[in-house]
Amino acid sequence: MACITADDQGTAYSGGANGLIHIWNGRTLKKTLEVHSKGFVGSINWVLGKLYSGGKDGKINVIDTAGDNAVL
Repeated sequence: MACITADDQGTAYSGGANGLIHIWNGRTLKKTLEVHSKGFVGSINWVLGKLYSGGKDGKINVIDTAGDNAVL
């Protein structure tokens, strides 16, 4: 894992070297999101229901964590 953040409900989000974001409930992996097309997720931050991630692909993605985890 390259980076990690958490929301106000205790869910953790980690960025991997494979471009995926991993969503954790304690030590249990709940879901993965494919958000970056190549390389690692180098930065991740949760703010007011939105997850912001920056990756080696040069993109900054915004994910709605309150709904269906759609990339905005």
